[in-house]
Amino acid sequence: MIPHLPPRRVLFGLVMTVCLDVVVQLLWKHAAVGLPTHAPIQAVIAAALTHPLSYAIAGLFVVQLLNWLRVLEQADLSYVQPITALSYIGVIALSAWLLGEPVTARKGWSIALILGGVWLIGLGPASTRAAEP
Repeated sequence: MIPHLPPRRVLFGLVMTVCLDVVVQLLWKHAAVGLPTHAPIQAVIAAALTHPLSYAIAGLFVVQLLNWLRVLEQADLSYVQPITALSYIGVIALSAWLLGEPVTARKGWSIALILGGVWLIGLGPASTRAAEP
């Protein structure tokens, strides 16, 4: 059985949600590498607040919030939230490609389980609300 696609606006919002989450996670990793190690927490906070990526990440969080609110207006939370697990796959793939992190068999099985779960969720309707007049 092939899952039916949600309305285009919901689909676009979900794609944006997943992409934004992957980008934010990768930027966080990049910013974290530049933070001082074995330093007092005040030094780490000061370094994070002066790092330019901190502001880019904060801006992306605002965009992500606004996008997510729009998605939730149009679809059931029980439908869209599990689909955001696709961001885990994006993080694994791009971390392997850009950061050289290994993709183990366990991660491969995890990807398969996520894809299976998202496929099963996609079999249902995006919204169970009664059609509005």
